[in-house]
Amino acid sequence: MTAMHEDLVDAVRSPVILIYMFIVLPITLAVAPLGDTVELDFHAYRLQHFDLQGTQYGSRGWRVMYEAAALDSKTLLRRCLVTLWRDLVNRDLSQTFDKTLGAALIIIPADLDALSGQDRQLFLEFERQLVSQAYDVAVYVAPSTPQLRETLVSLQTAQRHEQSSAFSALLHAVTANSFQITSDFQGSSVKLEQPLFNVVGKLSAFERSSDVSTIAIVAHYDSFGAAPALSFGADSNGSGVAALLELMRILHRFYQTAKTRAKYNLVFLLSSGGKLNYQGSRQWIEEFLEATQNI
Repeated sequence: MTAMHEDLVDAVRSPVILIYMFIVLPITLAVAPLGDTVELDFHAYRLQHFDLQGTQYGSRGWRVMYEAAALDSKTLLRRCLVTLWRDLVNRDLSQTFDKTLGAALIIIPADLDALSGQDRQLFLEFERQLVSQAYDVAVYVAPSTPQLRETLVSLQTAQRHEQSSAFSALLHAVTANSFQITSDFQGSSVKLEQPLFNVVGKLSAFERSSDVSTIAIVAHYDSFGAAPALSFGADSNGSGVAALLELMRILHRFYQTAKTRAKYNLVFLLSSGGKLNYQGSRQWIEEFLEATQNI
């Protein structure tokens, strides 16, 4: 018998506890009005999943209907883990999100611009780690809100009571709030092929022979993140896109007249799928192989 079980037996044998359990507690429950169930709606975004060259990445699960629990709780079996992203840094995520877990909800910063430079870099490294593995359970991310932080504090308080005496854990289990997390997401259809859209511009050399070499200037324009709906802005490769457009503007002036036109064709390619092993560039080369053989 463990020490925790012995504490529980000793606590139950106490006359004070017996009076509380069989007299005071039933009266309290009978007199107190039933508490209303409070529903809290918040937006969460499922971790994307995809296959790249035969390797799986991301979250395969999507259904959430589990009781919430904090990180390092004694039991996470069929529970929805709720935790801050910072608490998962330097952890083995494949072990944390194992098959026994029901689901996971990761609270991320509501405004990345408000983070310090060091914290921002730490978050980006965590995001790369998060999307570089595959998980069977549903993994969601949600921007931080006061209600979510309050819920997390309650779960962490319950987790600390689990580490205390058996009586304290029993008392807290009776009196504390419980949280059930559910999702209304009905799953998504599997896309066997994702179309890639490239934007191509060309400046032709003065000589129109097929033997003229072509120089391709390429930059990928799409962003990438743990949750596609939260991946927006120009932080991914905005500088590369801006540089390509500026080069095209400058070189176009030289190609307007025959005297300053170079002897090479110039192709400007804004490609898709840059974060997916440059799949957009590969697709463009394969589709226009005959026309681009002199690149």
